[in-house]
Amino acid sequence: MESGGIPGRVHITRATLDSLNGEYIVEDGHGDERSKYLAEHHVDTFLVVEAKNKEASARPAVRLTVSKELRLTGHASKLQRGQSLRQAVKPTKPLKDDVESHLRQGIQAINKESWRDTHCHRITLRFKESNVEKKHTEIENSRRARRLTLRTMARATCDSRG
Repeated sequence: MESGGIPGRVHITRATLDSLNGEYIVEDGHGDERSKYLAEHHVDTFLVVEAKNKEASARPAVRLTVSKELRLTGHASKLQRGQSLRQAVKPTKPLKDDVESHLRQGIQAINKESWRDTHCHRITLRFKESNVEKKHTEIENSRRARRLTLRTMARATCDSRG
């Protein structure tokens, strides 16, 4: 069926059309012209044009029951009366975003590694340039002094109350 379809169009067989009970307007799909398999097996195909009754096609034909998997994963508790499963379950991040995020993290890790190799000694992890190392040491010392001061003040405050 895939190879006999037209990009951007819904392509169905006669069996599928019969199960739709006339809910959709269709046109002849001519899938046998595009697919050798469909031609050899004499499969009639159709292209869906639109729903005959758009309101009827938008509503589910059957009431959804909550499966065990949904109950165990906690999605069932998010369902409220009259709410569809599609409305209750928030869509996950698209795969493209996941892949891009993963690649971005990998690139950052590679950049950090190459930066470290270029600017730091492997064993001591000190900066190769003395002025950069001096500045880094000054910043670290001021942070340590600040933390020590804050801890001393917090301890004095707690001791005076207790």
